[in-house]
Amino acid sequence: MPIRQRRKKKGAPLVAVILVLAVIALGLRYLQQTGSKIEKNNNMTGTGNNINGKSLLTNMYVGKEVILTGDIEESPDPVKYSYLLKLASNEEVGLISTKTAIGNYNGSVSVKGTVKSYDDNMYVIDVSFITSDENAELTTDLSTAKTYIPNGNLFVDVSSHPTPLSVVVADDTITIADPASSASGDMITVSFFTCQKSDPLKNCEQIIASANAGDQFTNTQGITFYKMTESSKWFASNANIGYMINVPKDAFFYKISSYIYPIDNAYIQSRISSQAKNYCYNATSRLSNITNQTTTAKGNTRTTVIEGTDTDDKKVTCTVDMTFGEHQEKFTLSSYIISNETAGGSETGSNGSNGEGTSNGNGQSETPKSVGQVPGPTSTGYLFVSNRGNYSVFFPSQKIAFEGVNVTEDFDLVGTDCYVNIQVKAYADMENESVSPGVELFECVTRQTVEEIQTALPDYIVTQTADEEKVFIIRSNAASWNEFAQGIVIQ
Repeated sequence: MPIRQRRKKKGAPLVAVILVLAVIALGLRYLQQTGSKIEKNNNMTGTGNNINGKSLLTNMYVGKEVILTGDIEESPDPVKYSYLLKLASNEEVGLISTKTAIGNYNGSVSVKGTVKSYDDNMYVIDVSFITSDENAELTTDLSTAKTYIPNGNLFVDVSSHPTPLSVVVADDTITIADPASSASGDMITVSFFTCQKSDPLKNCEQIIASANAGDQFTNTQGITFYKMTESSKWFASNANIGYMINVPKDAFFYKISSYIYPIDNAYIQSRISSQAKNYCYNATSRLSNITNQTTTAKGNTRTTVIEGTDTDDKKVTCTVDMTFGEHQEKFTLSSYIISNETAGGSETGSNGSNGEGTSNGNGQSETPKSVGQVPGPTSTGYLFVSNRGNYSVFFPSQKIAFEGVNVTEDFDLVGTDCYVNIQVKAYADMENESVSPGVELFECVTRQTVEEIQTALPDYIVTQTADEEKVFIIRSNAASWNEFAQGIVIQ
């Protein structure tokens, strides 16, 4: 019987291979689709991951001024932030606002604001400005945002405006304009002058009275603006300065009027209060509490005399000068004087005096019991300039320590008031409280002449400042200090 051999079918292995390849392809397709979903979901977390690998949230930190553009949406977590901004990078930030309404916008917007917080991989922005205008150019450069016009008693702060504004000062005229639209009337011109009742055009009270029946409003800084009748002008006044404002478009003026701030005593003293502790101190004392401030103006300088107590509860008087550059404020310590009384009124014997001096009954104190050594000679002396008192004192040696204290002294001279005593020691005795000053300089105002005082006080040196407004009575407390006292020059 012949044996029949079964022939193998060649198609079976091929079918198996095809089936395996199909399974692999389906698996790859599934993994690709799943991976895309995972990547897309990760891109929406606000952590910096995104499709094109470029984050728009790099170098972010709390307090930073930022400008962002994206689509605004309702917040999924209203407790933490009011709205959600989806950026082109697929990142998200939360939006809140304490300054402007952001709920009236939808779709694509640009926002300007400050990073308020960072929590759960989400930055929250406090929005100061929002716009849907795609052509708006926002900026965070605030270096020239404030322009100071001290002779006009005001400054202009345009930092909160969404786009750069031009502020130009020329003599007694200020022009504020939006460069992008000034041709259509988005600008104002402020002319300021000193109020004068004798001049009808500068009589501020009369100008306000004539405009009182028209429109008026008060900005957030407390300046009231009055619309002039049948005119495009507005008027305001502050601290005896009048401002006549030419306004082509009232709508623009309403918007930018909040950028105009008065430089008045309230503003000056507020700034001084915030800065005083950084300036009112010396090697042994620092201002702690302020009880009173008095401000005077002279040219570009506002001088504030601060009364208060230091960390040891001693009464102190600190004088700080505040001056203005075009775009900045500057503070300078003029003088720091420690009183010989604590806040409770008790004597402290401050500034090195041992409190053991006696009076001979005619206003001339006798030599203290312990006077320090005379400072050694130096190649040059020491020049002290008092911005507060507007005078300078040249001492014949640099090896000195001196301090001023408030006093009430008249030396029994009619019409004389000496209110500051500058006490001088050798530098080596600065910390030695058992040593009294070798020389004392009394700063005085008086109705008497230098010659009359010198006749009444023959043992003292009497001189006056160059402007003849102040008289100085110089007392040497020991013969060894006489030559030093004679070498003092006051101008």
